[in-house]
Amino acid sequence: YERGILAVREWNKIENTKIKYSTYTQGLKAVDFSQAPLETCEWNPDRQGCYSSRIKIKQGNRQCESLVFAAEAISAIADKLLNIKPDTESLLRAWKLTFINQFHDIIWGTICDEAYQHALERISCVRMICQNIIEDRLWPFLISDDCDIRKIVVFNPLPWPRKYTMEIPLQKDVNQASVKDIKKQYIDSYITRENLVWSANLPACGVKVFIIEEKHQQELPLAKLAPVNNSASFDVKRISTDDSYGLDITTPKYKVKFASGGVISSLIDRERNIEFVDSSRSAFNAICYQTDRGDLWQYYEGPLHDGGDYGPAQDLIDDPYPIAAHLTTKNGRRLYGDVLDNRNGPQAEFEVLEVTPERLIVGIKGTISRKFPDFREFKNEEIRIDWYQKITFYADDPQIDFYLETQYISGKWYRLRSAFFTDIKSGTILHEIPFGRFERPEGEFAAQNYIAYYNDNKGLILLNRGLPGNNVTDGVVMLSLMRSVSIHTKTKSDQGFELGQNHSVDYAIIPFAGQSALNTINPARRGMEFVHRPYILDTDSADQQNRFRLPAQLSEAKPVSDSLFTLDSDSVMCTAIYPEDQQLIIRLYESSGHKATAKLMFYKKIKSVRQTNALLENGIDIATDGTNPELNFKPFEIKTLIVSL
Repeated sequence: YERGILAVREWNKIENTKIKYSTYTQGLKAVDFSQAPLETCEWNPDRQGCYSSRIKIKQGNRQCESLVFAAEAISAIADKLLNIKPDTESLLRAWKLTFINQFHDIIWGTICDEAYQHALERISCVRMICQNIIEDRLWPFLISDDCDIRKIVVFNPLPWPRKYTMEIPLQKDVNQASVKDIKKQYIDSYITRENLVWSANLPACGVKVFIIEEKHQQELPLAKLAPVNNSASFDVKRISTDDSYGLDITTPKYKVKFASGGVISSLIDRERNIEFVDSSRSAFNAICYQTDRGDLWQYYEGPLHDGGDYGPAQDLIDDPYPIAAHLTTKNGRRLYGDVLDNRNGPQAEFEVLEVTPERLIVGIKGTISRKFPDFREFKNEEIRIDWYQKITFYADDPQIDFYLETQYISGKWYRLRSAFFTDIKSGTILHEIPFGRFERPEGEFAAQNYIAYYNDNKGLILLNRGLPGNNVTDGVVMLSLMRSVSIHTKTKSDQGFELGQNHSVDYAIIPFAGQSALNTINPARRGMEFVHRPYILDTDSADQQNRFRLPAQLSEAKPVSDSLFTLDSDSVMCTAIYPEDQQLIIRLYESSGHKATAKLMFYKKIKSVRQTNALLENGIDIATDGTNPELNFKPFEIKTLIVSL
C-alpha cells in the first residue's frame, strides 16, 4: 500500500492523466450513468465450495450476528426501561471481532489451520462478550423478595410477539414441577424425561419471567419422571416388514411415514390432502455422503485454477443430487465419486423422545459407512459417519425442525448434504439475500436464512441456521452441511478434513399450498425467528455469585415495561435496534418485493422520528402525533430511523 501511494504520487508528477484516491461516492459521481445499460444477469455463484468448507465458521458467524443483534436490543431495553447505560466499548469490540471473521478468506474458510483456530477463538470471544452484556441486563428483571425461588427470564429480541416452546432441565431429585407467570398464574406444562416443557407467549422486543416450582426427593416419595405419552394430538405406530421397520405418524397437520433408513417417505398435508414427497424418489431429509476431490474453494475439482484456462468454467458447476458413482465435470474430466445415503438403509434406530399435546420429537440414529476392498493398485480408506437426529413436529405449526449431529469415525474427501425430493417440476426458486429475496436458476447459491421452491399447487420452504449452501435441481431441494477437503497446494490445512470432529446443524422445512400461500407464511419472518432464538437466563444454572458487573444501584432498577416496541407489518423486517445518544436507532426493510405499510408501537409517547441513512447523516423528519407512526415502504426499501421518546 505504501509503495502504491508513492507510485501514484510520482505518476501524477509526470503524466497528464491524474490518478486520485477517492471514496466510492466520489468515484461513482465522476461516472456518467445516464446511457449505461441495465445489467440483469446473476453474478453468483462463485467458489461454491466455500459455502460448506470449514462450516463452523459459517455457523459461528451467524451466531455472532444474532448475539450482537440481541445484545444491542437488550441494551436499548435496559437504557430505556431500567436507565442502565449501554456498554458501548464491549459492543464495539464484539462488532469488530465479528467483522474480522467476515473478511473474505476467513468467512470462506480458505485459510491455514492456525488462522482457522484464530477465527474460532474470535467467535468464542464474541459469545462471551454478548452473554455478559445480555445477562447483566436481564438480572434486574429477576430481582424480588423471593430470591430463593427458581426463575426463568426469557428475552425476545425481535420486535413482534412470538410463541416459543420452552424446555429447561430438572434436577435429578425433582419429583414434580410446574410453571407460573409473574402474576402467579399457572401455565400448562409437561415433564418429558428430565425436562420441563411449556409454551411461552413472549412480548415484542421484550422480557418475560417465569417461576418454577419444584418438589424434591425429601418432600415427596421419589418417582421416576416419565414422558407424557397420552397425547391425543399425535399418534405413532411402528410399521414392520420381514427384515426392517419404520414409523407411521399422525399429527394435527400431517400424515408422515418414515422408511427404515430414517428418511421421510411420505408427508401429506391433512387439511388439503397434498403429498409433498415425490413418489418415484420417496425421500425427504435424505442424508448423503458424496466424494469431493475439490479444494476449500471449489467442489469436485482442485486445486483452483486462478486465471487458468479452466478457471471460468469451474465457477459454473452442475451440482444435482448425486445418483451415480461416476461423474463428469464441466471440463470433461471423469471423476470417481462414492454416493452413500440413508434412503435404502441400513436400518436406523427410532425412538420417541417426547410427545405432549403441543409437539412430538422423534430421535433417529444411523450410520453411513462403506469399507473399500484392498486389491492390486486400488486402495481407499474406510468411510464411516455416525449420525443422530431429532425431528420435531408441532400441533399448531406447519414447521418441521431438524437437528442433526454427525460424528466422524473414518474417511475424508467428501461432502455431506441433506435433500428433499419433491415432485414439483420447473417451479420458482426463491432465495433470501440481505435485505430482500431473489429468484434464481437451478444450482447451488448462497442463501441467507431461507429458500422457497414452489408452483401454483404446492411448495417447500427450507430454513437454515448458518448453512449458506442451498440448492434446487431437478425438483430436489438440498442443503450442504459440511465438507472434508484440503488446500495443500496453497497452505497446510489438515483441519480442513474435519478428522475426528463432531458437527451439529439446524434446519427446518415448511410445506405450503403453492404460490398464493407463500406471503401469508411470511418466510422472512420465519427465517429471522429460526436464527434469532430467544435468550434464556435460568437462575438455577447462572453464575449468581459474579453476576453483577453493574453498579449495585443500577442492578436493582425496576423495569417500567416488559416490551420496548412492536413492529406491526406483514412483510417489513427489523435488522437493528440499538441506543445512541439518548435515542433509539431502528433499521427496517421491506422483504417481499411489494409495497407495504408498517406501524411502530412504543411503550411510551414519541417525541420525534427522523428517517436517515445508515450512517445517521442528514435525513427528514416524519410527522407524528406522539403515538404510533405508520411508515410506507417501497419494494425492498430500507429505512433507518432515529426515534426520541
